[in-house]
Amino acid sequence: MTDTFSDKQNSLAAYEKLLAPYREKFAARPALSMLQSTVALPAELLQLFMLHYSAFGISMTHPVEGWIRRAGERCNDTGYSALGEALIKHARHEAGHHRLMVADLWSLADAWNAEHAKKINPVALSRQKLPRSIAQYRALHEEVITGDMPYAQIAIEYEIEALSVRHGPELLAAACTSNAAGGSSFLREHISIDSAHTQFNREQIAKLLLRHPECLKPLVQTGAAALEIYGRFIDDCAAAAASFGDGQSNQDLVCRLFGPPNIANRSIPKWLTGVRSLRSHVLFDGGSRPAFGPGGDAFGDPDPLDLHCYHFVLQDGDIPVGAARLVPPSPKSPLSVVDAEFGRRNVHKTLLRAGVRKSDCAEVSRLIVHPDYRQYSNPRLLFAGLWTLAALLNARAVIAAVGTDHGLDRLYTMLGAEMLDGAGHPESALFNDVLRLAIFRVDPASPPDYPELDHMRELIKRTLSSPPAQLTA
Repeated sequence: MTDTFSDKQNSLAAYEKLLAPYREKFAARPALSMLQSTVALPAELLQLFMLHYSAFGISMTHPVEGWIRRAGERCNDTGYSALGEALIKHARHEAGHHRLMVADLWSLADAWNAEHAKKINPVALSRQKLPRSIAQYRALHEEVITGDMPYAQIAIEYEIEALSVRHGPELLAAACTSNAAGGSSFLREHISIDSAHTQFNREQIAKLLLRHPECLKPLVQTGAAALEIYGRFIDDCAAAAASFGDGQSNQDLVCRLFGPPNIANRSIPKWLTGVRSLRSHVLFDGGSRPAFGPGGDAFGDPDPLDLHCYHFVLQDGDIPVGAARLVPPSPKSPLSVVDAEFGRRNVHKTLLRAGVRKSDCAEVSRLIVHPDYRQYSNPRLLFAGLWTLAALLNARAVIAAVGTDHGLDRLYTMLGAEMLDGAGHPESALFNDVLRLAIFRVDPASPPDYPELDHMRELIKRTLSSPPAQLTA
Protein backbone atom coordinates (compact mmCIF):
# COMPACT_ATOMS: atom_id res chain seq x y z
CA MET A 1 0.00 0.00 0.00
CA THR A 2 1.32 3.45 -0.94
CA ASP A 3 1.53 5.98 1.87
CA THR A 4 -0.32 9.16 0.93
CA PHE A 5 0.80 12.65 1.88
CA SER A 6 -2.17 13.05 4.22
CA ASP A 7 -1.41 9.73 5.92
CA LYS A 8 2.15 10.88 6.63
CA GLN A 9 1.00 14.28 7.86
CA ASN A 10 -1.47 12.69 10.24
CA SER A 11 1.10 10.28 11.61
CA LEU A 12 3.52 13.16 12.24
CA ALA A 13 0.98 15.51 13.81
CA ALA A 14 0.86 13.71 17.16
CA TYR A 15 4.67 13.82 17.47
CA GLU A 16 4.77 17.54 16.63
CA LYS A 17 2.07 18.34 19.16
CA LEU A 18 3.77 16.43 21.98
CA LEU A 19 7.21 18.00 21.24
CA ALA A 20 5.92 21.57 21.06
CA PRO A 21 6.26 22.29 24.82
CA TYR A 22 9.87 21.06 24.85
CA ARG A 23 10.77 23.22 21.87
CA GLU A 24 9.21 26.23 23.59
CA LYS A 25 11.19 25.45 26.74
CA PHE A 26 14.41 25.33 24.71
CA ALA A 27 13.65 28.67 23.06
CA ALA A 28 13.03 30.25 26.47
CA ARG A 29 16.42 29.27 27.96
CA PRO A 30 18.14 32.42 29.30
CA ALA A 31 21.36 31.84 27.33
CA LEU A 32 19.53 31.49 24.02
CA SER A 33 17.28 34.45 24.75
CA MET A 34 20.35 36.55 25.51
CA LEU A 35 22.07 35.53 22.27
CA GLN A 36 19.00 36.28 20.17
CA SER A 37 18.04 39.50 21.93
CA THR A 38 17.34 42.55 19.80
CA VAL A 39 19.60 44.45 22.20
CA ALA A 40 23.16 44.10 20.92
CA LEU A 41 25.45 42.00 23.08
CA PRO A 42 28.94 43.23 23.90
CA ALA A 43 31.07 42.12 20.96
CA GLU A 44 33.61 40.44 23.25
CA LEU A 45 30.98 38.30 24.95
CA LEU A 46 29.57 37.11 21.64
CA GLN A 47 33.08 36.37 20.35
CA LEU A 48 33.81 34.34 23.47
CA PHE A 49 30.53 32.46 23.16
CA MET A 50 31.29 31.52 19.55
CA LEU A 51 34.83 30.50 20.53
CA HIS A 52 33.56 28.13 23.21
CA TYR A 53 30.68 26.91 21.05
CA SER A 54 33.22 25.89 18.38
CA ALA A 55 35.80 24.50 20.83
CA PHE A 56 33.29 22.40 22.74
CA GLY A 57 31.21 21.61 19.67
CA ILE A 58 34.05 19.68 18.03
CA SER A 59 33.48 16.90 20.59
CA MET A 60 29.71 17.07 20.00
CA THR A 61 29.98 16.88 16.20
CA HIS A 62 32.91 14.55 15.51
CA PRO A 63 31.00 11.30 16.33
CA VAL A 64 27.78 12.20 14.47
CA GLU A 65 28.45 10.23 11.28
CA GLY A 66 29.26 7.11 13.30
CA TRP A 67 26.22 7.53 15.55
CA ILE A 68 23.81 7.73 12.62
CA ARG A 69 25.42 4.83 10.76
CA ARG A 70 25.45 2.60 13.84
CA ALA A 71 21.83 3.47 14.63
CA GLY A 72 20.91 2.52 11.06
CA GLU A 73 22.68 -0.82 11.38
CA ARG A 74 20.90 -1.51 14.67
CA CYS A 75 17.55 -0.61 13.06
CA ASN A 76 18.26 -3.18 10.37
CA ASP A 77 18.96 -5.75 13.09
CA THR A 78 15.76 -4.99 15.04
CA GLY A 79 13.12 -4.96 12.34
CA TYR A 80 13.13 -1.31 11.20
CA SER A 81 15.02 -1.84 7.98
CA ALA A 82 13.38 0.97 5.98
CA LEU A 83 14.56 3.54 8.53
CA GLY A 84 17.86 1.70 8.94
CA GLU A 85 18.78 1.97 5.27
CA ALA A 86 17.73 5.63 5.19
CA LEU A 87 19.93 6.43 8.22
CA ILE A 88 22.95 4.62 6.78
CA LYS A 89 22.69 6.64 3.56
CA HIS A 90 22.12 9.87 5.49
CA ALA A 91 25.19 9.29 7.69
CA ARG A 92 27.51 10.07 4.78
CA HIS A 93 26.19 13.64 4.67
CA GLU A 94 27.53 14.26 8.19
CA ALA A 95 31.11 13.18 7.50
CA GLY A 96 33.75 15.75 8.43
CA HIS A 97 31.38 18.46 9.68
CA HIS A 98 33.42 18.82 12.86
CA ARG A 99 36.26 20.22 10.71
CA LEU A 100 34.13 23.29 10.06
CA MET A 101 34.14 23.88 13.81
CA VAL A 102 37.92 23.41 13.94
CA ALA A 103 38.36 26.01 11.18
CA ASP A 104 35.89 28.36 12.90
CA LEU A 105 37.74 28.04 16.20
CA TRP A 106 41.07 28.98 14.62
CA SER A 107 39.54 31.91 12.73
CA LEU A 108 37.83 33.19 15.87
CA ALA A 109 41.05 32.84 17.87
CA ASP A 110 42.96 34.78 15.21
CA ALA A 111 40.42 37.61 15.36
CA TRP A 112 40.49 37.65 19.17
CA ASN A 113 44.29 37.53 19.43
CA ALA A 114 44.67 40.42 17.00
CA GLU A 115 42.83 42.72 19.42
CA HIS A 116 43.50 41.40 22.93
CA ALA A 117 46.54 41.07 25.14
CA LYS A 118 45.20 37.85 26.69
CA LYS A 119 45.67 35.37 23.86
CA ILE A 120 43.59 32.29 23.09
CA ASN A 121 45.24 29.06 22.01
CA PRO A 122 42.62 27.11 20.03
CA VAL A 123 44.13 23.71 20.80
CA ALA A 124 44.32 24.41 24.53
CA LEU A 125 40.76 25.76 24.57
CA SER A 126 39.38 22.59 23.00
CA ARG A 127 41.48 20.37 25.29
CA GLN A 128 40.35 21.90 28.55
CA LYS A 129 37.87 20.04 30.78
CA LEU A 130 34.71 19.66 28.74
CA PRO A 131 31.32 20.52 30.26
CA ARG A 132 29.06 17.72 31.53
CA SER A 133 26.50 18.39 28.82
CA ILE A 134 28.85 16.89 26.22
CA ALA A 135 29.16 13.63 28.16
CA GLN A 136 25.38 13.60 28.59
CA TYR A 137 24.86 14.15 24.86
CA ARG A 138 27.22 11.31 24.00
CA ALA A 139 25.57 9.05 26.58
CA LEU A 140 22.12 9.72 25.11
CA HIS A 141 23.28 8.58 21.68
CA GLU A 142 24.93 5.46 23.05
CA GLU A 143 21.85 4.58 25.10
CA VAL A 144 19.63 4.87 22.04
CA ILE A 145 21.96 3.02 19.66
CA THR A 146 22.70 0.10 21.98
CA GLY A 147 19.22 -0.14 23.52
CA ASP A 148 15.96 -1.65 22.34
CA MET A 149 14.82 1.46 20.44
CA PRO A 150 17.57 2.45 17.97
CA TYR A 151 14.93 4.01 15.74
CA ALA A 152 14.75 6.89 18.26
CA GLN A 153 18.01 8.21 16.75
CA ILE A 154 15.86 9.88 14.10
CA ALA A 155 14.21 11.99 16.81
CA ILE A 156 17.62 13.26 17.97
CA GLU A 157 18.56 14.13 14.41
CA TYR A 158 15.24 15.88 13.78
CA GLU A 159 15.27 18.03 16.90
CA ILE A 160 18.94 19.03 16.78
CA GLU A 161 19.14 19.73 13.04
CA ALA A 162 15.90 21.73 13.19
CA LEU A 163 17.56 24.07 15.72
CA SER A 164 19.76 25.46 12.93
CA VAL A 165 16.63 26.31 10.95
CA ARG A 166 14.71 27.79 13.90
CA HIS A 167 17.45 29.63 15.76
CA GLY A 168 20.51 29.74 13.49
CA PRO A 169 19.64 32.86 11.45
CA GLU A 170 19.23 35.04 14.57
CA LEU A 171 22.52 33.81 16.01
CA LEU A 172 24.30 34.36 12.70
CA ALA A 173 22.88 37.87 12.47
CA ALA A 174 24.21 38.59 15.95
CA ALA A 175 27.63 37.16 15.00
CA CYS A 176 27.77 39.47 11.98
CA THR A 177 27.68 42.48 14.29
CA SER A 178 31.01 41.48 15.85
CA ASN A 179 34.29 39.84 14.91
CA ALA A 180 32.57 36.46 15.31
CA ALA A 181 31.23 36.52 11.75
CA GLY A 182 34.47 35.13 10.30
CA GLY A 183 34.20 32.03 12.46
CA SER A 184 30.67 30.95 11.61
CA SER A 185 31.15 28.55 8.70
CA PHE A 186 29.57 25.68 10.66
CA LEU A 187 26.53 27.80 11.43
CA ARG A 188 26.20 29.07 7.86
CA GLU A 189 26.56 25.59 6.42
CA HIS A 190 23.91 24.13 8.72
CA ILE A 191 21.45 26.95 8.18
CA SER A 192 21.81 26.16 4.48
CA ILE A 193 21.61 22.35 4.55
CA ASP A 194 19.56 21.57 7.63
CA SER A 195 16.28 22.68 6.08
CA ALA A 196 16.70 19.74 3.68
CA HIS A 197 17.90 17.48 6.50
CA THR A 198 14.91 18.53 8.61
CA GLN A 199 12.54 17.60 5.78
CA PHE A 200 14.30 14.23 5.48
CA ASN A 201 13.93 13.64 9.22
CA ARG A 202 10.25 14.61 9.17
CA GLU A 203 9.64 12.20 6.31
CA GLN A 204 11.37 9.34 8.12
CA ILE A 205 9.48 9.93 11.38
CA ALA A 206 6.18 10.08 9.49
CA LYS A 207 6.90 6.81 7.68
CA LEU A 208 8.01 5.12 10.90
CA LEU A 209 4.91 6.16 12.84
CA LEU A 210 2.61 5.20 9.98
CA ARG A 211 3.91 1.64 10.18
CA HIS A 212 4.75 1.54 13.90
CA PRO A 213 2.49 3.91 15.90
CA GLU A 214 3.78 2.28 19.07
CA CYS A 215 7.09 4.12 18.50
CA LEU A 216 5.51 7.50 19.27
CA LYS A 217 6.25 7.65 23.00
CA PRO A 218 9.95 6.63 22.74
CA LEU A 219 10.45 9.12 19.90
CA VAL A 220 8.93 11.95 21.95
CA GLN A 221 10.94 11.05 25.05
CA THR A 222 14.19 10.91 23.08
CA GLY A 223 13.52 14.14 21.18
CA ALA A 224 12.70 15.94 24.43
CA ALA A 225 15.87 14.60 26.07
CA ALA A 226 17.99 15.76 23.12
CA LEU A 227 16.56 19.29 23.35
CA GLU A 228 17.15 19.46 27.10
CA ILE A 229 20.77 18.30 26.86
CA TYR A 230 21.56 20.56 23.91
CA GLY A 231 20.05 23.44 25.85
CA ARG A 232 22.43 22.68 28.71
CA PHE A 233 25.27 22.71 26.16
CA ILE A 234 24.30 26.22 25.02
CA ASP A 235 24.16 27.27 28.70
CA ASP A 236 27.61 25.77 29.30
CA CYS A 237 29.09 27.67 26.34
CA ALA A 238 27.57 30.91 27.62
CA ALA A 239 28.84 30.26 31.15
CA ALA A 240 32.36 29.52 29.86
CA ALA A 241 32.29 32.75 27.83
CA ALA A 242 31.20 34.77 30.86
CA SER A 243 33.91 33.25 33.08
CA PHE A 244 36.72 33.39 30.51
CA GLY A 245 40.07 34.02 32.16
CA ASP A 246 39.11 32.61 35.56
CA GLY A 247 41.91 30.07 35.76
CA GLN A 248 41.17 27.98 32.68
CA SER A 249 43.69 25.67 31.02
CA ASN A 250 47.16 26.92 30.14
CA GLN A 251 46.85 29.04 27.00
CA ASP A 252 50.59 29.71 26.84
CA LEU A 253 51.59 26.25 25.56
CA VAL A 254 51.37 26.40 21.77
CA CYS A 255 52.53 24.27 18.86
CA ARG A 256 54.25 25.92 15.88
CA LEU A 257 55.35 24.58 12.54
CA PHE A 258 58.53 25.77 10.81
CA GLY A 259 59.54 24.85 7.29
CA PRO A 260 63.05 23.70 6.33
CA PRO A 261 65.25 26.67 7.24
CA ASN A 262 66.81 28.57 4.37
CA ILE A 263 70.13 29.81 5.74
CA ALA A 264 71.86 30.59 2.48
CA ASN A 265 71.90 34.31 3.17
CA ARG A 266 71.46 34.49 6.91
CA SER A 267 72.42 32.85 10.18
CA ILE A 268 70.68 30.00 11.97
CA PRO A 269 67.20 31.26 12.95
CA LYS A 270 66.55 31.95 16.61
CA TRP A 271 63.85 29.28 16.90
CA LEU A 272 66.25 26.57 15.68
CA THR A 273 68.96 27.69 18.09
CA GLY A 274 66.43 27.33 20.91
CA VAL A 275 65.34 23.89 19.71
CA ARG A 276 68.94 22.68 19.45
CA SER A 277 69.65 23.89 22.96
CA LEU A 278 66.57 22.05 24.27
CA ARG A 279 67.61 18.86 22.48
CA SER A 280 71.13 19.05 23.89
CA HIS A 281 69.81 19.55 27.42
CA VAL A 282 67.27 16.71 27.28
CA LEU A 283 69.50 14.24 25.44
CA PHE A 284 72.48 14.87 27.75
CA ASP A 285 70.21 13.70 30.59
CA GLY A 286 72.63 14.46 33.38
CA GLY A 287 75.52 12.73 31.61
CA SER A 288 73.92 9.55 30.24
CA ARG A 289 74.66 10.75 26.69
CA PRO A 290 77.99 12.57 26.97
CA ALA A 291 78.11 13.63 23.31
CA PHE A 292 75.31 16.14 23.94
CA GLY A 293 76.85 17.72 27.03
CA PRO A 294 79.55 20.35 27.54
CA GLY A 295 82.62 19.33 25.59
CA GLY A 296 80.72 16.73 23.61
CA ASP A 297 80.80 16.59 19.80
CA ALA A 298 77.01 17.16 19.66
CA PHE A 299 76.79 19.82 22.39
CA GLY A 300 74.07 22.20 21.25
CA ASP A 301 73.08 19.45 18.77
CA PRO A 302 74.11 21.23 15.53
CA ASP A 303 72.77 18.41 13.36
CA PRO A 304 72.93 19.31 9.62
CA LEU A 305 69.79 17.25 8.96
CA ASP A 306 67.81 20.15 10.51
CA LEU A 307 68.21 22.11 7.28
CA HIS A 308 66.15 19.51 5.37
CA CYS A 309 63.38 19.15 7.94
CA TYR A 310 60.02 20.54 8.89
CA HIS A 311 59.96 21.17 12.64
CA PHE A 312 57.05 21.08 15.07
CA VAL A 313 57.91 23.01 18.21
CA LEU A 314 55.99 23.15 21.50
CA GLN A 315 56.55 26.48 23.22
CA ASP A 316 55.59 27.70 26.67
CA GLY A 317 55.44 31.38 25.89
CA ASP A 318 58.60 31.90 23.83
CA ILE A 319 60.52 28.99 25.38
CA PRO A 320 60.73 25.67 23.46
CA VAL A 321 59.70 22.73 25.66
CA GLY A 322 59.21 20.07 22.99
CA ALA A 323 60.11 19.46 19.36
CA ALA A 324 60.16 16.91 16.57
CA ARG A 325 61.33 17.09 12.98
CA LEU A 326 60.28 15.39 9.76
CA VAL A 327 62.14 14.78 6.50
CA PRO A 328 59.72 14.61 3.54
CA PRO A 329 59.69 11.49 1.35
CA SER A 330 62.12 11.75 -1.55
CA PRO A 331 63.84 9.43 -4.06
CA LYS A 332 67.08 11.22 -3.15
CA SER A 333 66.84 11.39 0.62
CA PRO A 334 69.31 13.58 2.50
CA LEU A 335 71.15 12.45 5.59
CA SER A 336 69.11 9.94 7.54
CA VAL A 337 69.26 8.96 11.22
CA VAL A 338 67.65 5.61 10.38
CA ASP A 339 70.23 4.87 7.65
CA ALA A 340 73.11 5.92 9.87
CA GLU A 341 72.02 3.68 12.75
CA PHE A 342 70.60 0.62 10.94
CA GLY A 343 72.49 0.73 7.63
CA ARG A 344 71.01 2.00 4.38
CA ARG A 345 70.77 -1.38 2.61
CA ASN A 346 69.33 -3.04 5.73
CA VAL A 347 66.65 -0.35 6.06
CA HIS A 348 65.75 -0.61 2.36
CA LYS A 349 65.31 -4.40 2.55
CA THR A 350 63.39 -4.28 5.83
CA LEU A 351 60.94 -1.71 4.51
CA LEU A 352 60.38 -3.68 1.30
CA ARG A 353 59.48 -6.71 3.42
CA ALA A 354 57.00 -4.44 5.24
CA GLY A 355 55.46 -3.44 1.91
CA VAL A 356 56.84 0.10 1.46
CA ARG A 357 59.78 1.71 -0.31
CA LYS A 358 62.20 3.94 1.57
CA SER A 359 61.59 6.71 -0.99
CA ASP A 360 57.90 6.73 -0.02
CA CYS A 361 58.65 7.22 3.67
CA ALA A 362 58.94 10.40 5.68
CA GLU A 363 61.38 10.17 8.59
CA VAL A 364 60.87 11.48 12.10
CA SER A 365 63.77 12.14 14.45
CA ARG A 366 64.79 14.15 17.50
CA LEU A 367 61.37 13.88 19.15
CA ILE A 368 62.12 15.66 22.42
CA VAL A 369 59.87 16.83 25.27
CA HIS A 370 61.19 18.52 28.40
CA PRO A 371 60.61 16.31 31.49
CA ASP A 372 58.24 18.88 33.02
CA TYR A 373 55.91 18.64 29.99
CA ARG A 374 55.79 14.91 29.30
CA GLN A 375 52.12 14.30 30.06
CA TYR A 376 50.82 12.02 27.31
CA SER A 377 48.81 14.71 25.50
CA ASN A 378 51.91 16.77 24.60
CA PRO A 379 53.86 14.03 22.75
CA ARG A 380 50.55 13.05 21.13
CA LEU A 381 50.12 16.61 19.88
CA LEU A 382 53.52 16.41 18.18
CA PHE A 383 52.65 13.01 16.69
CA ALA A 384 49.36 14.42 15.37
CA GLY A 385 51.28 17.12 13.54
CA LEU A 386 53.89 14.72 12.18
CA TRP A 387 51.33 12.21 10.89
CA THR A 388 49.15 14.90 9.31
CA LEU A 389 52.09 16.60 7.60
CA ALA A 390 53.36 13.25 6.31
CA ALA A 391 49.92 12.53 4.85
CA LEU A 392 49.84 15.94 3.14
CA LEU A 393 53.31 15.26 1.72
CA ASN A 394 51.97 11.98 0.23
CA ALA A 395 54.14 9.73 2.39
CA ARG A 396 52.99 6.12 2.61
CA ALA A 397 54.65 5.70 5.99
CA VAL A 398 56.66 7.48 8.65
CA ILE A 399 59.78 5.76 10.00
CA ALA A 400 61.97 6.49 13.00
CA ALA A 401 64.85 5.07 15.01
CA VAL A 402 63.59 4.89 18.59
CA GLY A 403 65.40 4.14 21.82
CA THR A 404 64.48 1.49 24.38
CA ASP A 405 66.27 2.66 27.52
CA HIS A 406 63.61 5.19 28.60
CA GLY A 407 60.64 3.54 26.90
CA LEU A 408 60.44 5.72 23.78
CA ASP A 409 59.61 2.58 21.80
CA ARG A 410 56.64 1.95 24.10
CA LEU A 411 55.39 5.50 23.57
CA TYR A 412 55.60 5.04 19.80
CA THR A 413 53.67 1.77 20.09
CA MET A 414 50.96 3.41 22.21
CA LEU A 415 50.59 6.03 19.51
CA GLY A 416 50.13 3.45 16.74
CA ALA A 417 53.60 2.50 15.49
CA GLU A 418 54.77 -0.99 14.49
CA MET A 419 58.27 -2.16 15.38
CA LEU A 420 60.21 -3.72 12.51
CA ASP A 421 62.49 -5.84 14.65
CA GLY A 422 63.75 -7.65 11.55
CA ALA A 423 66.04 -4.64 11.07
CA GLY A 424 67.94 -5.63 14.21
CA HIS A 425 68.64 -3.76 17.44
CA PRO A 426 71.82 -1.71 16.97
CA GLU A 427 73.59 -0.19 19.95
CA SER A 428 74.01 3.51 19.23
CA ALA A 429 77.15 5.14 20.57
CA LEU A 430 75.75 8.63 20.00
CA PHE A 431 72.51 7.98 21.88
CA ASN A 432 73.95 5.42 24.32
CA ASP A 433 70.88 3.27 23.70
CA VAL A 434 69.62 0.18 21.94
CA LEU A 435 67.42 1.20 19.00
CA ARG A 436 64.39 -0.25 17.22
CA LEU A 437 63.04 0.67 13.78
CA ALA A 438 59.49 2.04 14.05
CA ILE A 439 56.99 2.57 11.23
CA PHE A 440 53.67 4.43 11.13
CA ARG A 441 51.46 3.54 8.21
CA VAL A 442 49.98 6.65 6.60
CA ASP A 443 46.49 6.06 5.21
CA PRO A 444 44.47 9.30 5.01
CA ALA A 445 41.28 7.22 4.96
CA SER A 446 42.18 5.66 8.33
CA PRO A 447 43.86 8.35 10.45
CA PRO A 448 44.99 7.63 14.00
CA ASP A 449 42.51 8.43 16.75
CA TYR A 450 44.24 11.56 18.07
CA PRO A 451 41.91 14.32 19.32
CA GLU A 452 44.41 16.92 18.07
CA LEU A 453 44.60 15.63 14.50
CA ASP A 454 42.19 18.14 12.94
CA HIS A 455 43.79 21.01 14.85
CA MET A 456 47.14 20.07 13.37
CA ARG A 457 45.57 19.87 9.91
CA GLU A 458 44.34 23.44 10.41
CA LEU A 459 47.74 24.58 11.73
CA ILE A 460 49.55 23.06 8.74
CA LYS A 461 47.08 24.51 6.24
CA ARG A 462 47.49 27.98 7.69
CA THR A 463 51.26 27.72 8.00
CA LEU A 464 51.95 26.39 4.52
CA SER A 465 49.66 28.97 2.92
CA SER A 466 51.71 31.77 4.52
CA PRO A 467 54.60 33.53 2.80
CA PRO A 468 57.95 31.85 3.56
CA ALA A 469 59.05 34.69 5.83
CA GLN A 470 55.96 34.08 8.00
CA LEU A 471 56.20 30.30 8.12
CA THR A 472 54.95 29.99 11.70
CA ALA A 473 51.46 29.79 13.16
